[in-house]
Formats: sequence, C-alpha cells, structure tokens
Amino acid sequence: MTQEPKHCLFIIDGHSLLYKAFFAIRGLSTKTGIPTNGVYGFAQMLLRVIREGMPMHLCVTFDSKIPSFRKELYSEYKANRAVMPDDLQIQIPYVYKMLDALKIKYITMDGFEADDVIATLARLAEKEGWDTRVVTADKDLFQIVSPQTHVLRFGKETIEEYDPPAVKEKMGVTPEQITDLFGLTGDTSDNIPGVPGIGPVTGTKLLKEFGTLENIIHGASRIENLKWREKILTNIDNACLSKQLATVKNDIPMNVDFQTLVCKVEITPELKSLFEDLEFKSLLAALGESKEEQPRIARKTLYRILRTPRELETYTQEAASSPFIAIDTETTSSDPMRARLVGISMSFKPGDAVYIPIGHLETVAGGPQISLKDVVRILSPLFGSTDVKKCGHNIKYDILILRKVGLEIENISFDTMLASYLLNPEKTSYGLKTLAPLELDIPMRPITSLIGEGKNSITMDKVSVQDAADYACLDADATLQLMYHYDPKLQADKLDHLFSAIEIPLIPVLSEMEWNGIAIDAAYFRNLSHRTKRELDKLETECYEIVGHPFNLNSPKQVSSILFEEIKLAPMKKGKMGYSTDVTVLQALSKVHPLPMKLLEYRKYEKLLSTYIDALPEQINPETGRIHTSYIQTGTATGRLSSRDPNLQNIPVRTPQGREIRAGFIPGHKGWRLLSADYSQIELRILAHLSGDETLIKAFQKGEDIHELTAIRIFGGVKDLITPQIRDAAKTINFGVIYGMSAHRLASDLEIPRSAAKKFIDDYFKTYSGVKIWIDQTIQEAREKGYVTTLLGRKRYVPDLRSSNKNIRAGAERIAVNTPIQGTSADMIKKAMIQIHQRLKKEQLSSKLLIQVHDELIFEAPENEIDRLKPLVIEEMECALPLNVPVRVSVKIGANWAEC
Repeated sequence: MTQEPKHCLFIIDGHSLLYKAFFAIRGLSTKTGIPTNGVYGFAQMLLRVIREGMPMHLCVTFDSKIPSFRKELYSEYKANRAVMPDDLQIQIPYVYKMLDALKIKYITMDGFEADDVIATLARLAEKEGWDTRVVTADKDLFQIVSPQTHVLRFGKETIEEYDPPAVKEKMGVTPEQITDLFGLTGDTSDNIPGVPGIGPVTGTKLLKEFGTLENIIHGASRIENLKWREKILTNIDNACLSKQLATVKNDIPMNVDFQTLVCKVEITPELKSLFEDLEFKSLLAALGESKEEQPRIARKTLYRILRTPRELETYTQEAASSPFIAIDTETTSSDPMRARLVGISMSFKPGDAVYIPIGHLETVAGGPQISLKDVVRILSPLFGSTDVKKCGHNIKYDILILRKVGLEIENISFDTMLASYLLNPEKTSYGLKTLAPLELDIPMRPITSLIGEGKNSITMDKVSVQDAADYACLDADATLQLMYHYDPKLQADKLDHLFSAIEIPLIPVLSEMEWNGIAIDAAYFRNLSHRTKRELDKLETECYEIVGHPFNLNSPKQVSSILFEEIKLAPMKKGKMGYSTDVTVLQALSKVHPLPMKLLEYRKYEKLLSTYIDALPEQINPETGRIHTSYIQTGTATGRLSSRDPNLQNIPVRTPQGREIRAGFIPGHKGWRLLSADYSQIELRILAHLSGDETLIKAFQKGEDIHELTAIRIFGGVKDLITPQIRDAAKTINFGVIYGMSAHRLASDLEIPRSAAKKFIDDYFKTYSGVKIWIDQTIQEAREKGYVTTLLGRKRYVPDLRSSNKNIRAGAERIAVNTPIQGTSADMIKKAMIQIHQRLKKEQLSSKLLIQVHDELIFEAPENEIDRLKPLVIEEMECALPLNVPVRVSVKIGANWAEC
C-alpha cells in the first residue's frame, strides 16, 4: 500500500476489524483477567494502516445498536448471528476510549449499518473530488469500489488493495454486479437466502451471460441448464429480496466536513494511560514510548550468510563472549526424527543474525556451503559451552535435529514459546510468526511464502540460500528479541522460578524421550486389525438386522434418517446437517432402543482402528524401527503435557480394547522389560493438601481406601456391605467434585434421580466440609485476582468468572477449582521426570524413560537393572513435591504395556 494523496479519506470498518481481531488473537488478557485480544488486534491493524498508508484524514464507523431497515424488510436478516461474545462486548468501550485518546472520530447512524455509513461517506467524498480507501474484512463493500474508492483488506503479509479490476479478478464479477451475485447466492453470514442451489460459480456464469439479476429473471427462459432455470423461476422473490438486503445505502442524510477528520497520531496522556492499563507495552514501544524496552528491540537489521569455515570460526569466537545466543534450524520436515538439516541461523545481538547454509541443493545454493563435518567441528565448542546460555523458540525441535548430526546443545536457559505459554496459558497459538508481531511489532514471513502450500509445496533444501537466509535470520533475531522482552515479564509475574526450575529443565527430558521412542509389535497390530475388522463386520450385520435393511453406518445423515424418521425415536437436538446423532444423543437413546448402543460400539471400534490399530504401524520410523511421539508443553492451560503424532494420551485405559492396544507396545531389546510407575489417587491427595480437610488428610495418613470411606459416609452402612458398584459410585463423586460435577451430570452418570444426586453432593460436602470451604474461597479469590495458581505458582487467568452468562460463569468456576489440583499434579510429575532423568544419567543406567501419560511414566529397562530402577523411580516420584499427606506410587513390570 502506497502513501495516498492529500485529498484522500480513509474509512475503517470498525465492527468488521474488531471481530476479525477478536477471533484472530485468542486468550489475551491483562493480569487482572480483563480480555484484551479484540482491542489489541484492532489497535495493531489501525496503527498499521496509519503507518503504511500515512492518511491525513481518517474516521471509523460502527454499526448502530438500533436494528437497520433491513430487519423490517426481512425479519430473519442476520437471525443466525450468534450473540456478541461477552469477552468482546467488554472490550468495545476500550476501543472507543482508544479512538478518543487518538483523537480519531468514529461515526454511527441510528437504524443503519456501518456499511451504509461507509457507502454514503464514499459517495460524498467522490462528489467533492476526494479519493476514499475503505479498510474492511467484509466482501460486501466490494460493491462500492470505483476508480476513486478502493477497498483495503489485510492479507497474510500485506494490506491488499482492491480497485475495480482487482474486484473482478477476486470475485469473478464487477463491483456493480456484487449485489446481483448476492441476490443469486445469498450470504450465510447475514442469513440472506438467495436462490437455493445457486452457488458463486453458477451465479458468476449467469451474470457473465446476462449482466444483471433482473436480466436473468426476465430472460430465464433462455437459461439452458434446466435445473438452474427452475431454481431461478421458483425463487424470484427470494432473489430480489436478497439483492435488496445486500445493497448498501449511499444516500443517508449526513453532514460531514471531511477537513475535520484529521489523522494525527500523538501519544496523549490518555492513550499512554489506557495502553498501560491494558498492558500494551509493545504498542507503546512501537509508538516510541516505553524507553526501558527500546534498546532491546532492534528495528535496523544486519543479516549475513556464512559460506566458509573461516567466516563461521570468526563468528563463533564473537558469539562465545556473549551471554545469550538464539539458535534456529531450517529442515526438510516438521518431524524432527525424519527431517534433514538444511541450515542453521544464530543471533546474539538484537538486529544481527547469521545463516549457515548446509544442505541446499546445488541448483539453488548460489555459492559455496559449509560442509556438515566442518559445521559440527566448529560449532561443537560453542553449542556445548556451559558459559554461553542458549535460547530458542520450541528449541526441543532444534535439539533433536542437531543431535542427529552430532551437535549437542548445553546450557539451554530460555524458550520463548514456553515463556509466552506461562504468561498466557490460554492462547491458541504460540508460534513465532504470531508472537513477534504481537509482542514486538516485528512483521514476520510465513514459511509458505518460501515453500508454498499443499500438493505444490517444496522442501527447504529447494529454496535459494538468500531467501532461506532472510527468513531464518529473522526467526533467530526475533527469538532473541522476544527473550529479552519476556524475561522481565516472567519475573514481574513471579513465574521465573517455575520457568527455570520446571519448564526449561524438562526440555532435555522430553527431547530424550522423543529420541528414545518406543517399540511396537507390528505383526501383533496386523492381527489385531483383522480381529477388529471382523468385529466391525459383525456389528454392521447386527445393525442391519435391527433395522431390516442395509445402510451406511458412517453417514450421519442416513443414521439420523433411520433413527428419527424410520424408527421414529424422539430427536434430542438439531445441528446444521439435521438432527444430531452424536455420542450424548446415542447414549440417551440407548435406554429405549437397541440400535443406538450398537452404533456406539461400532463407532468405538472404528475409531480405535483408524486412530491406533492401523495407524501406529504406519508411524514406525524406518531408521529406528520405533515410533516417536512429540510431547507438547503448551497444549493445555493446566500445565499437563499432551502428545501428538501419535497421540498416546488418549488410548482408553480401562476398556478391553484399550488394553489390547497397549499389549502391542513392547521393549525394543531382548532381555528388557517395561516398567510402569503410576501415582495413586494423586489429585485427591492434592485436594486434601490444598483444602486442609481433616477427614481427607487422616484417611490418607492412615492409608484408608478413600472411595470406600466416601461410600460409607455418604451411602451409609459398614465396610463389609460396600459393594464394588457402591464403591464405583463413591469414586465418581470423589473425582466429580474436583471437576465441578453438577447434580444433573452426576444423576446422568449414576443413572439416578437428580434429587438423589444432589443429596449425595450435599452429603459429600458435609462429610468433607473443608473441601467445600476451600472451593468457595478459591472461587472468590479467583474472582478478585482474576487468576488461580498451583502450588508451584503456575497461573491460569479466569476472566469468565465475571461473565453475566450463568453457564459461562459456572464453567469458569469449574476451571478455577480444577486448575490448582490438576496443575499441581502436572507440576509434580514434571519435577519427578526431571529428577529421574538426572539420576539415570548420574548412576549411568541403561534404563530409559519412554512415555508419560497423565500420572503414569513408562520405562524400558534391562532385566538386571529393574531392581535398581524400581526404588529410584518410586523415591523420586513420591518426593518430587511434598504434601501434608503421603504420596504413593504403584509400580508394575511386564513384557508389554498392558501387563504393566
């Protein structure tokens, strides 16, 4: 986007950009829990438009709270729109405050939408000889594009500008035909009906032939495609109404002096105060404020390619005297165990970075590359130095890549991905390409700009060295700058201890586990696949027999038709594709008919087959003969680890089918065994510690069966009369309290009346009164502070505790209670993993930690080390985080995971 001439009015489509910002940036809030993602993203986009377009005149438009005239034309207009999320509604006043502080005028007109205001302003501007640039995320406003009025939209890398030819290229029709197109296709976002069955491709073809909607209707007899003709003729009223609804009004009575819409951004005291309250330090820095951070944020860059051993040696000598060095690798795959190293980038000074090309194809190298042998020789002393601290963004990946070529990284002290995660564990993305623009206002380049997307994508070794260097140096530089940006934030939020004592030391543990992988018996899985398919065939036949004819069990539409039209069961809920047949519906219907239960069984087997039984053998690494999962430290807001490719966390634990899958996991060496170590009722023990409930504490100190005790206290009776079923019900209540289970949910799970379920919960809190007091106090403190913490200080913000929506608020209360318990459990097992990892190395054992699943650790060990490994693991797990109740670990040994 180029600088515009003096007489040019920029119009910002306020609601459009605010919604775009809100859904693009998730989980951002202040320390007190005020959501800020929408206003932050809006501010970023607004300032970017001002910086790049340099407008002299600018205004912002918003929709009126009063429904527009379109609602009178069509009562269902925008009827499918969800109510504005509470988290967004809260932020709108801050947007207005920001615009006031920037002295930017915003305009609304009662009974009209922002689009109508924009169209009218653009027409008035053209009338006075002004050009107009409309900044919006909506395609509706393409209809007002003319030689004088252009639309600006935010693309992946640039602000895209649409003049009439650009609109024609994108939409297939001219700006004048946009409303004709909407008349045919409708607009689902605004619930404009259009002509059912006429999509954009068909609509464009018809307009290309006839020119306008009116011409299509009048000349419908000449439409060769009979289906199209019939659809048009039977929906003439809908089409005309839809065009009317989609057409913006450009003649609203308005008196506007464009000369008063001056855009002159200044850091007013009001703006500074607002941004400080909202914790927008990076925006203040971008505007020239926040001087204490400025020296660390480099705007000028010096990026170099090191092509000879001598150049690399000189650079490493300089880097060796620096306190920190950021490291990043470029490879051929996102799977570190299958990827090949293409290049390494490093930075130890903000704005200064180097790229070392190693594995680019000769056709794109553009000059010499340093041999891998020389790279390893020269970098080994630097990477292995304990004097120089290393940082990275998801550095676990780089550790594995570099280890494959013989480079070990020591003294890993910072990971910017993990820092961002600890500061805001609710984010949906911790990618460098998201964080650098968000935190430092540094525009980043997506990898797709180098390698493309989908089928036509290439690998990094086919990218020119110069392009790779520009990309990789920016990544290393941004990582270093983010480190300096996040470090004081961690200290200010008192998260630095958790970061340096748990999350950072865990990185080498997880990288070792991923490197180790685990062996599976491929032949066993092939046999299990055959057996599972036979069971699926059997279930399919049984379903056919119940219904009386074949049907597609994998088609929700056919299943819905069978259940609700043919069998005539009562439908429970409706989705976009018709009546729902999800698991909750089928479970409820299973009480009145046999088919839903068979369908649930079928789905269970089908999912296990596709997710694990057939998939796991395909994931065996051909070089190692093992499968290598990736552990994610940023996957959950509670701090629990998750895994992917494959996800080993979700294999069913208690079902026979889950045990059959586990039986396929075996030691990778002859004479070795698997050892499983599992925390016993750890969340209930943590609950006892946090709540200080005397009954719970005494029970654990005496070694009593807590589920049996609860059964006796709640259901009455004596120990000898407590059946397994009653104990299971008590277990459901015990754990249900941790997760904030309602009486309705407990009634459903135990299949009892809601009144009985409520009495059980009331009796539970009478028995364990300290638990009830702790829950109430925790929720109240979280409402006041805006967050909850674990024993080790991990924070989770819970802004929805202030929501006016009862259901949202209840969900937030469950989070506030569960997070300190589950998060402390996560911290405990992480600490145990770190200590076990260090002990295994110190005592020079061959035994290896392979898998972590919730509260369980799986090891692989030679027979002659089992007797040493078992007490070592028990000791470290039980002593990882002392509680005021005993922590217990059960250990089992077997020839496969199921036996453990």
